[in-house]
Amino acid sequence: MDAGCPRVLRRQEGSAVVDFVLVLGLLLPLVLGIAQLCVYLYERNVVLAAVSEGARVAGAEGHDVPDGVSAARDLLQAGVGGNARRFVLRGERGTDRTVSIVAEGSFQAFVPFLPDLPVSVRASCHVEGRW
Repeated sequence: MDAGCPRVLRRQEGSAVVDFVLVLGLLLPLVLGIAQLCVYLYERNVVLAAVSEGARVAGAEGHDVPDGVSAARDLLQAGVGGNARRFVLRGERGTDRTVSIVAEGSFQAFVPFLPDLPVSVRASCHVEGRW
């Protein structure tokens, strides 16, 4: 059948499949790792934005720390959905006329064999009003 082909070329049949499997074995974990990093950074930024807005609300005139925690919780729920249950939010009033909102929790990794990815963020804001 392949009488006209040199013997060396006939032995390389199917080598493209082997090469593809070897390259895929190296690239697939890399691509999944990059995708997991992107999702983690996005979700962390959503948590940070929610906490920052909560601190701003808590520092606004006529509002207090529980208002800020509630606002942060609502934004967190809107931003990350069901993952919001994995976070603990708390508010703190500083001695230097500041308020802080802290969020601590973790995101579940979608890459197999990775542990939960921890997130801990804090945002502070000066309290508006008279000194």
